[in-house]
Amino acid sequence: MIIGLRQFSADTVEWFRSACKQGTHARAELTRNLCRREAWLDYRGQPNAAMVRKVMPRLAAELDVALPARRSSPPTSCRRPAAAYPDQTLSCSLAELGEVQLVPVETADRHRFALMIESHHPERWSRAPGVLLRYWIMSSCRGVLGGLSFGSAGWQLQPRNAAIGWRGDARRAHIDKVVINRRFLILPSVRVDKLASQVLRLALRYGDRPLLVYSFTGPGQSGLSYRAAGCRAAERSGTSCPGQPLGAAARIAA
Repeated sequence: MIIGLRQFSADTVEWFRSACKQGTHARAELTRNLCRREAWLDYRGQPNAAMVRKVMPRLAAELDVALPARRSSPPTSCRRPAAAYPDQTLSCSLAELGEVQLVPVETADRHRFALMIESHHPERWSRAPGVLLRYWIMSSCRGVLGGLSFGSAGWQLQPRNAAIGWRGDARRAHIDKVVINRRFLILPSVRVDKLASQVLRLALRYGDRPLLVYSFTGPGQSGLSYRAAGCRAAERSGTSCPGQPLGAAARIAA
């Protein structure tokens, strides 16, 4: 049985059907067992519980069985944060920043990263389904200048699919090699010529190669920094970087 991008073995399907009907397994136990039975691992080689939890309701619906009731859990940091991250007033040349780096956001700093995006990005903060990789944009002289985040590509997106020329079977085989740049922020009061395109070039310079990296520009946004970094406009509202490396983002970390 195929659900989304995953084909489940007949033994696993029968086990899942029986376990749901018996009602003796909690959702967490079902998740662990599905990961183990299907050897479903993330890029770190760890059980990919996040994707299994997303697929389980669809699998249960296909088999006409009910999942165990969800257990209540305390609020998490994925809730929309208050807008309280300070801006940085800065006007200088790119050379005066010293070394510019993309620094992975540690788990302890995820809420602070969300505060920054919520405070200053026009689309604000949102925690999309799937996995997410976050970077600080750091200057060795001036500290945090902004941030970047990359995530798993959506299953269906007509303009992207049309630009690639994908049919359903090709999309199913290769969607895990496509990455979306969800947020790109230079703090509003940072005025440094060519900084944005330099940051994007850093992100596209090293590591594994996805098939495609894509993003979107909103009304009034030219997408100039993306084009300067070597991306091309797929259509009026989108930019894409086919065949470019994307460092750790191609491996998509939670």
